[in-house]
Amino acid sequence: MRLKSFFLFILLTSNIMSCSSISPKDNLIINPLSCSISELDKFMAFGLYFATLSNKEKKIECDKLRFNYNVLNDWNSGWSLASAINNYSACGTINEGINILKKIHDTRLNSEQIKWLLNQQILLLKQIKTTKTQKKIINSLKQEVKLSKEQLSNCQNEKNTMLLKLHEIKSIETSINQRLEEDQK
Repeated sequence: MRLKSFFLFILLTSNIMSCSSISPKDNLIINPLSCSISELDKFMAFGLYFATLSNKEKKIECDKLRFNYNVLNDWNSGWSLASAINNYSACGTINEGINILKKIHDTRLNSEQIKWLLNQQILLLKQIKTTKTQKKIINSLKQEVKLSKEQLSNCQNEKNTMLLKLHEIKSIETSINQRLEEDQK
């Protein structure tokens, strides 16, 4: 799921890289000043690079990105870190990724394309968060169902044991009653 989302995100990024928009007359207008191709190129190159790393290398790369973002205040590293989070959960929490993107959105926007892309990535992270929450709930419910089935099975076993004992007691009672009848005769 994450890998599909990541590659969908890369595809969207490549579509944005054209920095184009449709006018009301459906004429394609190229506005090279509306976004920074180099910023989007860097982001896309990072995504492709990050996808090729091993888990250990991804963790190291995330630590570098976190340092660059937190200490050096490099917004591009923050954006890359947020993107890495949706690809590799050991990089950080989804809430951390959303907060980073919101901060970038509020402080570092120079184009509508980047603003749109940030909003799309925030939505993606929120969907991943919702999916994870739903999976946790489903797993919890599955555990409860499993426990309930085990309890039901135990109750069935106890019921069967009780029925056997009841049957034995009835058998003993019948036997005693027969003896009493014979003694009374």
